[in-house]
This record gives sequence, structure tokens and C-alpha cells, in this order.
Amino acid sequence: ASQVLPLLQKEEKSIQNICLEMKQILEREQQESVLQEQNLKALAIENQEFRKEKLQQEIELFRALQSKQSLWEEKKKETEEEISSLQTRILELNKQTEQWQTELKQATQSRQIQEQVVGKLKEATENWAKEARHKLKLGDSCPVCGHIIDQILSDESFHSKLEEPEKELDQLKKTEEDIRNRFNQSVAEEKTYAQTLHQTRLKKEEITRSCNR
Repeated sequence: ASQVLPLLQKEEKSIQNICLEMKQILEREQQESVLQEQNLKALAIENQEFRKEKLQQEIELFRALQSKQSLWEEKKKETEEEISSLQTRILELNKQTEQWQTELKQATQSRQIQEQVVGKLKEATENWAKEARHKLKLGDSCPVCGHIIDQILSDESFHSKLEEPEKELDQLKKTEEDIRNRFNQSVAEEKTYAQTLHQTRLKKEEITRSCNR
């Protein structure tokens, strides 16, 4: 009996040690399991946050592209409207220029005709015309215009008849100059609008290229 008791005590102690080791192993495994579970949860959260952040970036990029596309479309629409307006204005100016050109031609012809009239009247007031006129009698032919003389006019009458045609000639010259200025202004304005139209078309092409990049 004295020999059995120490053996039992030794075996009991050995069993206790084994139980203690198993308990420690179990505790470590539980700790590792908890730690692994925590790591998995953290990884899942991190992955979820990453995907959420990436999705947010994609949404922001899409919105930026959408905003840029909208801006391009707006600029393109503005340039198209500007081009249409410029084309309309150029057509109006073209018609206006043609009208001023026609009126200028008519004014020039009227001025030239009046110059001829005034020139003939001036010839009638010169010394040689006076001498010739003094020799004329009723029924003779006028040496200037060829008409039959039905009345004899004094030198003062010829000078008075010259005043009104000269005033009319001055007025025709002013009218011609005014129309010429308007014609030149219309031509210059048409040229300016044409240049603006060219620049606006280049601007539209640049916007289209930027939109397709």
C-alpha cells in the first residue's frame, strides 16, 4: 500500500499536467480562432470600404464626364446658333451691299448727266458764246444745242439759269458721296462678319475635337 500511493499521486499529477496542457492548447486555439475571425471581419470591412470607395470614385468620374459632356454640348449649341446668326446677318449685308451698289451706279449716272448739262450751260456763258449769241436772230439755230431760237435771252438770264443746275449738281455729288460711304461701310461690315464666321467655325471644330478625345 505504501508503494501504490506514491504511484497514484504521480499519475494524478501527470494527468493534471496533461489536462492543464490541453486547457492551454484549447485556450490558444480559441484565441487564434477569435483573432482569425476578427481578422476576417476586418478584412471584409476593409474590402467593403475599398469597393465602396472605388464605386464612389467611378460615380464621381461618371458625373464629371457627364458634366463635361453637357458643357461641350452647350458650347457646341451656342456656336451653332452664333454661326446661324452670322450667316443670316451676312446675307442681309450682302443684299444691302448690292442695293447700295445699284444706288451708287444710279447716283453716279445722274451726277454725270447733270455735269454735262452744267457744262453746256457754262459754255453758253463764255465770251465766245456771248459773241455768237449777240449775232443770233429769231429763227436761227443755236450753235451749242442746235435748237431753233424762238427768243433772245440776255447774258444775265443765262447766268441765272446756271445757278439752279449747279446747286442741283452739288446736291447730286453729296448724295453720290453719301451712298458711296454707305456702300463702303456695308462692304467692310460684311467682311468683318465673314471673318468672325470663319473664327466661329474653327471654334466649333475645336469643340468637336475636344469632345471626341
